[in-house]
Amino acid sequence: MENPLKKSDIDNVVADVERLKKDLAKAMEHLKTATVNGAVNGATNLTDYVSDEAAAMYKTMAKKGERASKAINKHVEDQPVQSLLLAFAAGFLFSRLTERR
Repeated sequence: MENPLKKSDIDNVVADVERLKKDLAKAMEHLKTATVNGAVNGATNLTDYVSDEAAAMYKTMAKKGERASKAINKHVEDQPVQSLLLAFAAGFLFSRLTERR
C-alpha cells in the first residue's frame, strides 16, 4: 500500500501550523493590548465624569450656601434681638448635648 501523503505535503502542513501559531500569538498580543487600552480609556472616562460631577456639585452647593448666607444676614439685619436670642439658645443646647460627664 502506498502512502497517500508525500514528504512535501507533510512539510507544507507543518509550515502552515507554524504560521498559524505565529498568527495566533500576534492576535493574542493585539487582544491583550486592546484590553489594556480599553481599561485605561474607561478609567480615564470615569475619572473625567466624576471630576465633572464633583465640580457641578461644588458650584451648586456654593450657590446654595451663598443664598443661605444672604438670607441669614437679612434676617439678622431685620430682627437683631431675635437672632441674638436664637443664637444663644442654639449655643446653649449644643453645649448641653456635647458636655462630658
